Amino acid sequence: MGLTQTKLHHKILKQSWSSTIAHLHTPSGLRSCRQRNPMGDLPLHLACYSGVAPPSVIRELVLAFPEAVGVENGEGYTPCQLARINYGGGGTSGGQADGGGLGSRYRDEVLELLEGSFAAMALRVAVENGTGSAIVLLADDAADDADAADGGLPGGGDGGVSASGPGGGGRRGRGGGSAMAAPAAASAATARPEHTYVTSSTCVICLDAASDHVVVPCGHLCLCRKCAVSVRRGGTLCPVGRCVVGNIVKVDAVDAGAVAAADAATAAADAVAVAERQVPIQCP
Repeated sequence: MGLTQTKLHHKILKQSWSSTIAHLHTPSGLRSCRQRNPMGDLPLHLACYSGVAPPSVIRELVLAFPEAVGVENGEGYTPCQLARINYGGGGTSGGQADGGGLGSRYRDEVLELLEGSFAAMALRVAVENGTGSAIVLLADDAADDADAADGGLPGGGDGGVSASGPGGGGRRGRGGGSAMAAPAAASAATARPEHTYVTSSTCVICLDAASDHVVVPCGHLCLCRKCAVSVRRGGTLCPVGRCVVGNIVKVDAVDAGAVAAADAATAAADAVAVAERQVPIQCP
């Protein structure tokens, strides 16, 4: 469809959903989510056009570039409008409504991600990160993926173009292989939750490795490095609190130990309080 069509656009058009999520956790994927194709579509527009993109894909696209939620494409549609037309209903926007299939089942959750508090939370985190993205790349994600099986369109550029509206004039994406990775890594320290809760000393998913990653914003310290990557790429909810995952960050051993000590002290105080309440009352 043109030289500005990126690998990310191509993956969404092919409905390669797992590959789309994986690509969003690379520097080039974070740049591509700001790129318009010749029709003025950002990747989030294309996902909403399909009418069958899973909520996990919509969630990652919103986290990658929260401003895209309010951007109009070349035909004047925002992603929210496209989702309302194409998920579980017929429309004239060019989508692929499925008349009661996957789109119908996904509709409520997708609209909640685009129109509810999640998009506002993602935008707030993106501003705090200073990168325009609510995704902070983990160490294992800091390299571009090859994805030879999917491939990119010939001439597919990753350089950014305006994503603030049909007429342009907004912030432009940054070129270069690691332009997004450095600020994302630098902002990891500011992406921590307000409170951290030690759920388990071992990962609650694999039940083997030490839990050293905390879920944002709920603050549950419950994942190892490997499982944190899996949850970020394929999950939408914290495995403990069942809240929407905004980010997952690593907590160093000193922090984890301090939090564990504080929680142990709190648990001891609670135990004393319970014991005191259970003392039988002596009748005179």
